[in-house]
Amino acid sequence: MSAHTPLAILLDLSEENRLTSDDFTCALSAARVRATKPGTTPTKCADGGGLTLYIPPTGAKVWRYRYRLGGKEQILTVGAYPDVSLEHARIAHRAARWLVARGIHPLSYAEQEARRRAEEAQAFDEHTFRAIAEKWQQATATNLAPRTVEHRRAMLDKHVMQTIGAKSIGSITRKELHSMLTELDQVSPVTARHCRGYIRQIFEYAEDAELVDANPTPRARVLVNATKRSEVPRKALPLNHLGEFLKTLDDAPETDPTTKAALRLLVLTWCRTSEVIGALGRVRPGDRDVGHPS
Repeated sequence: MSAHTPLAILLDLSEENRLTSDDFTCALSAARVRATKPGTTPTKCADGGGLTLYIPPTGAKVWRYRYRLGGKEQILTVGAYPDVSLEHARIAHRAARWLVARGIHPLSYAEQEARRRAEEAQAFDEHTFRAIAEKWQQATATNLAPRTVEHRRAMLDKHVMQTIGAKSIGSITRKELHSMLTELDQVSPVTARHCRGYIRQIFEYAEDAELVDANPTPRARVLVNATKRSEVPRKALPLNHLGEFLKTLDDAPETDPTTKAALRLLVLTWCRTSEVIGALGRVRPGDRDVGHPS
């Protein structure tokens, strides 16, 4: 049942206000409702307090609530039987009577509440962590290589979105981020460090947009394994070994030709890795072999 239907709204209202009893004796039973058959003219089976099971000659059974408000008689259709059981019809009826006693038309209340819930749901969808992360991606992708953008998107999808992606960004706490990141730190410290950095930036973006009051991202030191990890610089290749390296690279039978070309470009041009990858992506069939001019 949709949370935006009049029936659902009346059921919720009855529960919220603990409307559990009637000031009259109910006349119907589940067995009688089930057994009553249509006649040649409309049949009306009163339960009490204005609640009636209406059965036209076609056989469809409908719950109706007849009431007076502002000096005029009104009829509220509660729902069709058996989709709406006798028990649920009575619960909704109590909520409708409660509203009428306060001078409120039940259907008008239900329509207004349905609009409010729809607007609230839309706002929630627009302010989930996933939605804000996507806006952050778009806002910060301009000066990044497409490969970098896709890499961070894939990392967030795999390690973060499953846990907090569907949550409203304003409801996410430091405690749950701490739990998620420290668990990731146990199995993949480097990934945990990157994810924490992305999460911090996303919350900074949300903070600037006044969607959150503060950034709940835990401090870097909570990632114990990532903090202890140290990068060991690799030794530079001596210049007098460069020729031997290139010959060994050429003779490596299992190395992909594209990888060989990329390594030659890196050595001979001192380009960035991302620039070499981009250049190789633009090589067309028939172009000369990279690194081997003829």
